[in-house]
Amino acid sequence: MKTEQLSIEENKFFFEKLLEIRALSNSSFSLSIIGCIIFQQDCYPIELSIDEQTYTQLNEVVKFQQNCRYRLSLYSRWDPFRQQHFITITKIMGEKRESNYLRCSPEFHDILYKLQGIQNIQQIVSINEIKIPENVPQETKDVPVNNNISKVKRNGTSHIMVSKSLQILMQAGVLAIFFFIHSVNASDGLHYFNSSSVSGEEIISTAERVSVDYELEEYQPENPKTDVVGDNKASTREKKNDFVYLEMEKRFEYCVPEGYVALTFDDGPSKYTRDIVDILVEQGVGATFFFLGKNSAMYPENVKYAVSNGMSVGNHSWSHSNLTSLLPVDKIKEIVETNTLLSSLTEVPITLFRPPYGLLDDILLEEIANQQMKVMMWNRDPKDWKLNGKDNMIQYFLESEPSGGVYVLHENSLMVQSLPDIIEILKQSNLEFAVLK
Repeated sequence: MKTEQLSIEENKFFFEKLLEIRALSNSSFSLSIIGCIIFQQDCYPIELSIDEQTYTQLNEVVKFQQNCRYRLSLYSRWDPFRQQHFITITKIMGEKRESNYLRCSPEFHDILYKLQGIQNIQQIVSINEIKIPENVPQETKDVPVNNNISKVKRNGTSHIMVSKSLQILMQAGVLAIFFFIHSVNASDGLHYFNSSSVSGEEIISTAERVSVDYELEEYQPENPKTDVVGDNKASTREKKNDFVYLEMEKRFEYCVPEGYVALTFDDGPSKYTRDIVDILVEQGVGATFFFLGKNSAMYPENVKYAVSNGMSVGNHSWSHSNLTSLLPVDKIKEIVETNTLLSSLTEVPITLFRPPYGLLDDILLEEIANQQMKVMMWNRDPKDWKLNGKDNMIQYFLESEPSGGVYVLHENSLMVQSLPDIIEILKQSNLEFAVLK
């Protein structure tokens, strides 16, 4: 029944189960994803029926190109601000990864929940929304073939995959519906199936990337000591010097548990750092500062000042460049040199990283793991760097739902003016201010 096997390199930055999209199908009878479930380093071809909302969003995002693939995380995330589940679809081209958040409909959320629990191929085919497709298209081009036989390429050996209907399979009790005899492509660690039109259906592969962020997948640490609050979010909680410190237990995170709120400040240190820290201390509130290496070299005393007053410090790269566009050696240098400087100034390990513009790729992820760091994104953004005045800043905080929020803020004169009022507004929600670790 197994049709493909992933190499260790292919699986390096993926978790146990993913859905790789090979095509979108739009017929008069149904909307569906044609692709493969990646499970325990194997890949199983499926056709998955989806609702119109999910199809429309995928159709806007997915655009197949040469050597391009799309993978969908099976783990949705709840955003308490928008009161909505989101899923992440990641476009992979070589070493580059570009991810988009999509709204997850209740129907699709239920399907993902079923897929999360699968332990074997029999459980995959037992899901009502899944059937075994007649053909699984290659993502880079469409090549018509016989609807009952698809060629599979692997390791220099030729195979033929014979597909039978799921109903016949279930009645006959036959578990292996695919077997191989003919043809191969060793250019990648995955097999690619030649595509065809499916019973007159229209195969859709048009759309542009709509936003960039990094995929936030589930991670379970070894023997975590946790407080579980709100939406099943887990973190280690410590109270010290009247500040609450939350050690994030996941490799990638963009929110805090419900009942908490986190203020984070990017792009410092600057001439405003001490003023911001003084306001925080005066208000009895802790925060997290993501400092740039080049600015830390200019304002080393301000880095020390933040830490000496109980604030947490993270790495925001050296130069605030789009790190994914740099040469591999320069990507690593941006992280390592900033860590080295910040560690020497703070005399503590730097364990948090926030990528400029939220952009990451495999090389950066590997180096972050080598540095034993975690990625901390955000889910509240007033865009303070372009606001005209204090009133607009305050209005954002009056209208946003703070619980579970990680606010991304910046060091500037407007922030110094607005921060006391911002803290007062957030305090009215009776939340705990979290310093991230």
